[in-house]
Amino acid sequence: MTDLQFTIRETIYRQYGQIMEIIYEYDEIRTEQVEENMQVRQEKLEKHYKASIKRDEYERIANTFKYQRYVLPFDTFVQIIQPFMMGTYTADEIHQAFRLLDRNYSKTIDSDELSAFIPVIHPNMTKEIVLSYITKVTQKRKEEINFSEFIQMVLQGVGRDIVCGHV
Repeated sequence: MTDLQFTIRETIYRQYGQIMEIIYEYDEIRTEQVEENMQVRQEKLEKHYKASIKRDEYERIANTFKYQRYVLPFDTFVQIIQPFMMGTYTADEIHQAFRLLDRNYSKTIDSDELSAFIPVIHPNMTKEIVLSYITKVTQKRKEEINFSEFIQMVLQGVGRDIVCGHV
């Protein structure tokens, strides 16, 4: 049996009232029961992961994508990233994040809308991986999620999974 626990820290750096960098740190503690020579013992593994998102770096990455797809302005991105990375939210934060991602006001977020946001967290993120996360919360092979499925995706820790390489 494996028990997996996380702690998450968010650090925000501002300059002249403007967010310049957000750092997310994840401490992963995995406890496993290992059977060895008819004995069962617990083994504890600890890992530390860190994601830093800087305004200037975001804008550089955004410029490379802007002709391929819609890219969110940094301040809009920040409003979405916080509940996404923390895996928790207030009602206002989650509604705002969903509304900002739903660019065509369809009351769903499709894989293209989600793909406009995720490459900044993980530049090698493919549309197929984004679709696999959508499938996890919908249990169907579709390319969009509604609001309740979006909440489920956030609560399942999709941001943490991306940063920690559990994709």
